[in-house]
Amino acid sequence: MSKELKLLIIEDDSSQIEMYNDNIELYNYKQNENIIATCIDNLEEGLKALQDPDYDAAIIDLKLTPGDQEGKGNILIDKIKSSLRIPIVIISGYPQDLDSKYKSDTNPFISVHKKDEDFSEILSEVVALYKTGITNILGKKGHIEDYLNSIFWNHLAPTVDYWKNQVNDHEDIEKVLLRYTLSHLQEYLELHDTQEDFEEYLPIEMYVSPPIKKKPFTGDIIKSSDNSYWIILNPSCDMAQAKAKDVTIAQIEKVENDYILNLKRSIQKATDESLVSKKMELEKLIRNSGALKYHFLPQSSCFEGGFINFQKIKSVKYREVDKDFERVASVTDRFAKDIIARFSHYYSRQGQPDFNTSRILDELLHDEKEKEKEKV
Repeated sequence: MSKELKLLIIEDDSSQIEMYNDNIELYNYKQNENIIATCIDNLEEGLKALQDPDYDAAIIDLKLTPGDQEGKGNILIDKIKSSLRIPIVIISGYPQDLDSKYKSDTNPFISVHKKDEDFSEILSEVVALYKTGITNILGKKGHIEDYLNSIFWNHLAPTVDYWKNQVNDHEDIEKVLLRYTLSHLQEYLELHDTQEDFEEYLPIEMYVSPPIKKKPFTGDIIKSSDNSYWIILNPSCDMAQAKAKDVTIAQIEKVENDYILNLKRSIQKATDESLVSKKMELEKLIRNSGALKYHFLPQSSCFEGGFINFQKIKSVKYREVDKDFERVASVTDRFAKDIIARFSHYYSRQGQPDFNTSRILDELLHDEKEKEKEKV
């Protein structure tokens, strides 16, 4: 039996509610799910119900009273979007009454259906969204809400005297408190990583798309008019303090670039003895422990992925970035730092004159043989 999914249904037609309940009972039986429905037939009670953060999804009718000309269900949608984080399913005989601001919304958390559509398919979509765990993390009853409560009572409350004393010295005390809270939240979130082993990340976790920062920033992936992708490599301190008049960018080559294609061909032609080493070379590139001039960026829904080529760099004016490029995504901070460090390391490497390593190796082995003879 699956975890309990609490579904709020706000619908004024009693026969429609009966149909919902019958279908949910049948769906639970056939799919071995555990959907618990709460049905409400008017706007006022619906608004009260939405004060409860316990629901995992809501089904809403747009017309909630006979002769409803306004589509009062829109009020409920506004309420959910402003205070809750759950999927909204609109099922109405009058979908044209949906508020215009939602008609062009492609967010899968808001879906619109007619009353004659297959209700079991609608339920399957709600269940699929629920099983991602998104609402369990970000919902009003989710993990982040629990973490914020813990931060407030266990970390902020004991230091309240300190913060009161800072009010006169810091005009932006709320910004400081926000940073302080976020640093604690990050610590709580990292508890999900095991203390002994690092968990593997999904590629989408590497990116923020669309970018949140209003201006171009370190780690931004940008797309030029010729459809080539680039990444901003300036130090974050220059970008944050608006010191950068020029921006250094490196090209992101396609995954199937010449180097990788040649490596793949050599793998296909390799003998049993060399196959392992060739595959290891490719794996090192993907793990970013291979050739320093490349840094791998995995494919995600927002970006096709590729290899940053640190040999293909150029400088553009900061003010021209927004004009000449489209900001596609931002690489998250923990990954961006590694990219900048790798870029710096690539150009700071010095190398040294070569020794006659063969001769030195012979001498070392010779010394070991002489020692063995002496022992005998």
